[in-house]
Amino acid sequence: MVNLAPAQLKKVGAGFDLPIAVALLAAMRHCPAERLKDCLFAGELSLEGSLQSVRGVLPMALMTRR
Repeated sequence: MVNLAPAQLKKVGAGFDLPIAVALLAAMRHCPAERLKDCLFAGELSLEGSLQSVRGVLPMALMTRR
């Protein structure tokens, strides 16, 4: 089960698909959760599971420095 709380925040598009997939992999112990602690995941999962690029990655990366 995945909880996308708080309910009052809009969750539109595929922006949560990759982080949810990575969290599920960690929960199922397919990748060590401690290695994911300081990671930023930016991308979209296609319907067949391949990773698709997204726009605006540089501003996202710069935001992590704050």
